[in-house]
Amino acid sequence: MITLILEFYFPAILIAAVITIGTTFLGFLYWMARKPERRRISQRQFFHDALIANLITIPVLSFAILALLVILRAR
Repeated sequence: MITLILEFYFPAILIAAVITIGTTFLGFLYWMARKPERRRISQRQFFHDALIANLITIPVLSFAILALLVILRAR
C-alpha cells in the first residue's frame, strides 16, 4: 500500500506545483497589468507572499490529487 501511495505522490506533487506556480504567475501578470508603475519593493513583497502561499498550498493540493489518483486507480 505504501508503494502505491508513493507511486502516485510524486506525480501528484508535480501536478500540484505546476498548478500553483502557474496560477501564481497568472496572478502576478494580472497584478502588474493593473498598475505597471509598481515599485520593486511592492513587487518583492508580492513575490514573497506568493512564495509563502505556494509553500503552504502545494502539499495540501498534492494530497488531494493523490487521493483522486488512488480512487481512479481503484476503479
